[in-house]
Amino acid sequence: MRNAGQDGTKPFDEENHSQEAVLKLPKFYIGDLAEEKVSAVAKAEAQAKKDAEEKAKVEEKARAEAQADKARRDEEQRRAQQQQEALAAKQRQEAEAQAARQRQQLEEAARQQEAARQQKAARQEALRQE
Repeated sequence: MRNAGQDGTKPFDEENHSQEAVLKLPKFYIGDLAEEKVSAVAKAEAQAKKDAEEKAKVEEKARAEAQADKARRDEEQRRAQQQQEALAAKQRQEAEAQAARQRQQLEEAARQQEAARQQKAARQEALRQE
C-alpha cells in the first residue's frame, strides 16, 4: 500500500523477493501509470502533506498562545493575591498599633485615677491630723 497509485517496480525489486514472487508478477500486473496521473497524485499528496503541516503549525501556535494567556492570568492572579495579603497584613499591623495605643491610654487613665485617689487620701489624712 505504500506505493499505491505509483510505479512499484523499484520498491519491489529492492525487497529481493523470492523467485516464486517474481513469477507471480504477471498475474498481478494491472498496467502502466500515465505520467500525468502519477504527477497529479504526487502533487495531491504533497499538497495534503503541506496542508497537514500548516494545520499542525496553526494548532501549535494556538496552544502556545493559550498557554501564554493562562500564564499571564495566573501571574495577574498571583499578584492580586499578594496585594490582598499585603493589605491584610498592613491592616493587622494598624489594628495592633491601635490596640496598643488604647491599652496605653487605659493604663494612663488607671494611673491618673490611682494618683488622684492617693492625693485625695493624703488630703483627707492631712485634714484629720489638723
